Amino acid sequence: MARRSLAGWVDLVTDMLVATASGAGLILMLPDDQLWADVARPVLLVGVAAIVGCFAYGAARFTGRLALTASGIRHGRRVYDWTNIDLVGPHKRDGRVDGVRLRPAKWLSLQPAPVVGGRDTAVPEERLITAIEHYRSRPEVLAVGLPVTAPEPAVEPAGG
Repeated sequence: MARRSLAGWVDLVTDMLVATASGAGLILMLPDDQLWADVARPVLLVGVAAIVGCFAYGAARFTGRLALTASGIRHGRRVYDWTNIDLVGPHKRDGRVDGVRLRPAKWLSLQPAPVVGGRDTAVPEERLITAIEHYRSRPEVLAVGLPVTAPEPAVEPAGG
């Protein structure tokens, strides 16, 4: 299981602060002398608190952003079945590697290939690619429930 990286936690806290500040700003914009505002203010306060609470609960519940399981790869709340993963490779965005692209064996939609890992995951892309390639042909090893360790990525020789 890959935990959320420091950058992922920073993004999460920033999103929660923006949601809280937006809700507070909306509540403060209500007029003070209107009767309907006295009713709307607590309703908006409860709504903002519920949204931020659900968001925080979901983030705390799914601290492992990425997991390789016997049935597939779980990234957040999405699961990608092992039988539908054909190839894996680095996903590049803005000239930098940011995640691992999973090429499906059968394309079920017109959406681009899914990308797992990346900035919000604490596992380097090379290690993730190696682990996915290692378990793609034998996911039953992950069903045992014992701690398993994927091989380390191959180290290229210094001269070549």
